[in-house]
Amino acid sequence: MTVSSTTVKNTASGDGSTTQFAYTFKIFANTDLEVIIRSATGTETVKLLATHYTVAGVGDASGGSITFTSGNTPASGETVVIRREVPQTQAIDYIANDPFPAESHEEGLDRATMTIQQMQEALDRSFKVSATNSITTPEFTDDAATRASKTLGFDSTGQKLTTVADFLPAGGDSAMFQYSTTTADADPGAGKFRLNNATVSSATIMYIDDLEFNGTDVSAWIQSWDDVVGNDTNRGRIRISKANTLDTWMVFKITGVITDASGYSKISLVYIDSAGTFADNDKVFISFVASGEDGTIPGYFYKFDTSTTDGDPGPGKVRFSNGTYASATVIYIDDADANGVTVSTDVLTWDDSTSTIRGYLMIYDINDRSTYARFKITGASTDASGYVKLAVAHLASNNTFSAADELSITFVRNGDTGNTGSQGTQGNTGNTGSTGAAGTNSQLSMTWNSSTSDADPGAGKVAFNNGTVSSVSILYVDDADDGGANISSFVQSWDDVSNGAARGIVTVTKEGTPATFALFKVTGAVTDASGYTKVPVTHVVSNGTFSNTDGIGVHFSYSGVDGSGNVSTDGTQTLTNKTLTSPKIGTNILDTNGNELLNLTATSSAVNELTLANAATGNKPTITASGGDTNISVAILPKGSGQVVIDNLTFPAADGSANQILQTNGSGALSFVDQSGGSVSWQTGSIKTSTFTASAGEGYFVNTTNGAVTVNLPAGSAGTIIALKDYATTWGTNKCTLAPNGSEKIGGVAADADLTLGGLGIEIIYIDSTQGWLVISSGLQSEAPLPYSIDMLVIAGGGGGGAVGNGGNNAKGGGGGGAGGFRTSTQSVTGGTLTVTIGTGGAGGIDGQGNPAGEGASGVASSVSATGLTTISSAGGGKGGTESRTGTAGGSGGGGGGQNDGSGIAYAGGAGNTPSTSPSQGNAGGAGADNNTSAGGGGGGAGAVGAAAPNTNNGGAGGNGTANSITGSSVTRSGGGGGGGHSPGSAGGGGSGGGGNGGTSASGQAGTANTGGGGGAAGGNAAGQFNGAAGGSGVVILSMPDGSYSGIVGGSPTVATGVSGKTILTFNGSGSYKA
Repeated sequence: MTVSSTTVKNTASGDGSTTQFAYTFKIFANTDLEVIIRSATGTETVKLLATHYTVAGVGDASGGSITFTSGNTPASGETVVIRREVPQTQAIDYIANDPFPAESHEEGLDRATMTIQQMQEALDRSFKVSATNSITTPEFTDDAATRASKTLGFDSTGQKLTTVADFLPAGGDSAMFQYSTTTADADPGAGKFRLNNATVSSATIMYIDDLEFNGTDVSAWIQSWDDVVGNDTNRGRIRISKANTLDTWMVFKITGVITDASGYSKISLVYIDSAGTFADNDKVFISFVASGEDGTIPGYFYKFDTSTTDGDPGPGKVRFSNGTYASATVIYIDDADANGVTVSTDVLTWDDSTSTIRGYLMIYDINDRSTYARFKITGASTDASGYVKLAVAHLASNNTFSAADELSITFVRNGDTGNTGSQGTQGNTGNTGSTGAAGTNSQLSMTWNSSTSDADPGAGKVAFNNGTVSSVSILYVDDADDGGANISSFVQSWDDVSNGAARGIVTVTKEGTPATFALFKVTGAVTDASGYTKVPVTHVVSNGTFSNTDGIGVHFSYSGVDGSGNVSTDGTQTLTNKTLTSPKIGTNILDTNGNELLNLTATSSAVNELTLANAATGNKPTITASGGDTNISVAILPKGSGQVVIDNLTFPAADGSANQILQTNGSGALSFVDQSGGSVSWQTGSIKTSTFTASAGEGYFVNTTNGAVTVNLPAGSAGTIIALKDYATTWGTNKCTLAPNGSEKIGGVAADADLTLGGLGIEIIYIDSTQGWLVISSGLQSEAPLPYSIDMLVIAGGGGGGAVGNGGNNAKGGGGGGAGGFRTSTQSVTGGTLTVTIGTGGAGGIDGQGNPAGEGASGVASSVSATGLTTISSAGGGKGGTESRTGTAGGSGGGGGGQNDGSGIAYAGGAGNTPSTSPSQGNAGGAGADNNTSAGGGGGGAGAVGAAAPNTNNGGAGGNGTANSITGSSVTRSGGGGGGGHSPGSAGGGGSGGGGNGGTSASGQAGTANTGGGGGAAGGNAAGQFNGAAGGSGVVILSMPDGSYSGIVGGSPTVATGVSGKTILTFNGSGSYKA
């Protein structure tokens, strides 16, 4: 045969279930295969024939398959590699003169070819020199000790392999670590480092282990990275490079002291740059290059403080008196510089010069020389407590300093003023000299820019805001002249003269062509823009044309101070025996302290004015309106929220509503209020027969003959009064309804109020947002209350629990008493008396007494009733059944008794919600057990049914009651009584809300008083008399607005006021309330 395929290796992926894998080349024996498993992490394991796998297809030209044995199936993520590994031996032996068989000869050739293919496959996985390249020798002669922890490279000729460097240097300039993606401040683990932020550009701290990747302790090397002295903000640079690529790296600078933590170091960093992305556990090389030591700082070294107050700026700090440096007039400098050296003695000499300008200060940021401020010292320095105050004037500055910026402060002293020399003798008049050459422009040498944009025209340049010179209204002047000198202070002084017409004259002349010029007058305040000044001007005269980049001379002359003739000027002037006829006064008159006494505002077309007249004894001075108009009012207006005060009476700041009057509070404060009592304006010309909106201070006649009428009240304002009268005495048939505005209230309740008394006439007043509208008078009685709502909770007495019946050791458990009915209601009342009836709890059954024996009594109903009110009545709880008796229906039903008649019947509990109400006032009781040794069911509760006896011995639990917050807090009431147990079982517990517990070979417990709780039943199967317990008495609770409570009660209820604006009446016994 031929070997037509060069394939010698197949690969496949494991999945945890596949056991058979194909190979696609011929082998001569099952030992001619090598099977390798490569794990997901790169670990390779050679598998053993028969132990790990079997081979099929030996001798087949197209290949065959291998099958992994049980327990050796390749897992998911593993790679299966099947290689042909034909032995490199020659097994054919030809004997002289024997036949020459073609088959064995061909096999020998096939084997030779296969071994060549195997070698080629191995070479394809090797590093080789290209066909066009050469190398002297590929041999490598270094021994193992020399090669240890070294990298493989070439010698200096590039021709010979050699070991070239430590692969993982211990200390030195770099070391290998692994990257950890966690960010916590903790030891990242052996040979690892991490950053404090997953976003590399936001990282500020590195946490690096004391050991590098191979376990060498490099902590001393790491902790030397902050050794640079004097360069606090840049101790050196750290470069972190991914080990297997050149294009993934990050660079930081070290900005502070390194902290030696437990097993790791913490390094403060500032991010510089990075490329690529690092993954968790990536191997990296970390290298460090130290910065140079800081050079000496010229002058004194200080740090900046941004405060502007007059005080010690703090050790080693300096501050200015104004955040706008051009406005700063004092510099506050600490006695010691930032190095702790006391320099105040030297600083206090900076004012020693006798010159007007004592010297110059240069202050700049040592980390950014472009940020600076220059000042001149203009007066005596002050030695304050711990600091010095320098009197200065601003010269120039750029940018602003930030808090704690590191500054250099240098001082250059001005020379003292020299002595005035003696006057020399008069010299002879010299001959007239020849005419000199044309001089250069005086003042500022600058360049003209043809741009008209509002922007810095450029270094040393001037621009106009209009291409037509005669229309120019603003000059844009750069802060520097052509020579680079800062001229901003000079330009910004062009508005210093207080002359409303012209602060000064600016002349712009073309260099070399004096006939080309433009002359402007400065007409307003200049503006200091960013790097340039804006000067408002008016064109005076010009000639010729300027071209872009023309050299120009800029000359400025100050105007004289305004000569308007005003008497008031700075300083004091004394006029003696002078009469001023129609003097002109400026905008204000000052007092002797220079403070404004009177401000004056001129009106160009004024014809009216005030006349002030003095008066003789007994008469009063006057302020009178006078002028050209016939009728002239006088306005006195306060500022902001202020008010006008005349003769100690403070007038309201704004007008009131129509028909309101002024009222004093007795302390000088006046306010607008509605007229009260007989002052209401009755609208007699319009009888109201349909819905309308009332107005403040008005009274209305309302006719409801043809149907009810709603009166929409106006928005409430304290003191507003509305009056209403039943026109046809029909409000008792068709009501008149008062509807408050929005969420406002009537009698403390945010709801409509119905007037249902025929012939009623009432007057109501708005008090405040808490009570809203209240009645102040009535046409029928001294006080006619408005309708208001009352919330009601009505709970009846609970039913009594059943006894064991006839006693004895085999007595059965009784049923628990049902809870009293639980009902709520909200109703509107207008007068009348509410009668409150409180139901008592039913008596518990007595062992051996009654018919049937042991049965108690149901609870008694509770109710609230009144004329015109829907009566609310809750039914008493049903009594619990005795043995072999059902429970009784009621507000909530009583529980059934345990069976003792051999019938095998479970005796049911009584029905709840009887009589029926909506919503339901209670629930049914639970059934007793159906065995001769049986327990009773639980009584029903307002919130849940009573539980049936769960088995023959255990009594059923009473149903839970219902929670209600009418008293301001949530309270649960009307719980059912627990069923009696049968020893050795347990009794049922009483339901939450006052239900009594049942007993086992014991009497039950009574329901809690004034909760309507059912009484607990007795349980038996022991000698003794075991009785059922009484149900708890009922309760009635009424809740109404505090402002509506009349205070008239009967029966001694508990009264609580101010409960979230409500009054709560709790009736534990029968009584009454007069609305």
